Amino acid sequence: SNTHKYEKLNADVKALTDAFTVIKKGQVFSFNMTKDLTEITQDNLPIGSIQGADFQKAFLSLWVGEKAVSEEIKANLSK
Repeated sequence: SNTHKYEKLNADVKALTDAFTVIKKGQVFSFNMTKDLTEITQDNLPIGSIQGADFQKAFLSLWVGEKAVSEEIKANLSK
C-alpha cells in the first residue's frame, strides 16, 4: 500500500483513476516521471498527467515502499 501521505493525495488519486476509461486486456500503460510531472500513456497515447513530486513518491511507494504490493516486483525493481 501507499506509504507516502500528503494533503493532495485524494485529488491526485482521483486524477489518476479519471485518466483511465475502459481498460482492456493487452493494453500497455506507461508512467513517465520527469522532475515533478507524471505523464500517463495508454498504448503510447497520452491520457493524462499529474503534477507534483508527492504523487511520484506515493506512486513509487506502492512498488518499492515498506508495504509493496508485491515483494517479487519490489525485488526486481530494486536490482
